[in-house]
Amino acid sequence: MCAVLADPHRAHWKSDETSTEAELRSTLDHFIAYSGRYEVDEAQGSVVHHIEIHVVPNFIGTDFKRRVSFEGSLLKLQPVEPLAGDIVEYTLTWERA
Repeated sequence: MCAVLADPHRAHWKSDETSTEAELRSTLDHFIAYSGRYEVDEAQGSVVHHIEIHVVPNFIGTDFKRRVSFEGSLLKLQPVEPLAGDIVEYTLTWERA
């Protein structure tokens, strides 16, 4: 699987050739990308993403476990484990095209 998530409203860099440190920081704050193998556990209603590539190198070799639910043409993924920091909860929602 491969996921690339970005804020479509993030600010453009002032230059196409180079970026400021603040612009690079903003990119990381509003962009995530990772890929790897995955396993589905239908009995538990979960999927595990085995991270092989990640924009943040520290996550390579880790697993992301998500609860899975379906609503019509929507696939919803939510973390199984509590998140660190100020994030309380989030849901990734994918719509079948």
